[in-house]
Amino acid sequence: MSNRHTLCSETLCTAKRSLHGNAHCITSSGDASHCTPSSLQPSFLHEQAAHALLARLPRPRLGCFGVIDERLDMGLVAQLADSRPDWQIVMVGPVVKIDPASLPQRQNAHWLGMQPCARLPYLLAGWDACLMPFALNESTRFISPSKTLKYMAGEKPVVSTPVKDVIWLYGNVVEVAETRATSSYRRARSCSTSRPKRAADVPAKCWPPCRPYVEAAAPTACTS
Repeated sequence: MSNRHTLCSETLCTAKRSLHGNAHCITSSGDASHCTPSSLQPSFLHEQAAHALLARLPRPRLGCFGVIDERLDMGLVAQLADSRPDWQIVMVGPVVKIDPASLPQRQNAHWLGMQPCARLPYLLAGWDACLMPFALNESTRFISPSKTLKYMAGEKPVVSTPVKDVIWLYGNVVEVAETRATSSYRRARSCSTSRPKRAADVPAKCWPPCRPYVEAAAPTACTS
């Protein structure tokens, strides 16, 4: 048994501390510069491809990227599309573990499939808000979605279902949809949290500041 447990979910770490006294949390991290607007290159190949994918879609556009699987609440996606047919719901990512036929098919719900990682910041730049429509089930009980930081780095409003780690880590900048996603989206668009505030919260949780903690934990873990 390891002398030290290093976990990437604060919720999971809290649950495990009762079983192991040396459990530590290093939250999901990432490269913020990948999604910041200042890093985007006009006329870049992926900028052109993203524009081609989004150009036909009127605004507002609400987007989500990542693996599309049993962790997402398809009923909520359908409800959102049905309740606001003037909003465009843009879902980007490979479909795994679920039947593609189960994806809600609506005129304003767009399933763009898997896209190159380098293209995601350009798609993000073309959205008006970002969605994290996670189902609340055993698959999401301990998740700590790293896409939160990517959305924030892109300086977009973020709306999420009440995932515990999202509330714990980002509750001051992410709009949590406890019930109706539509009303939460309205609040997200008009919320007092400014783009600089969202962007300012990103660096402290991204890779460079987290690296010393990972490197400090590694020797102990390797010698256990």
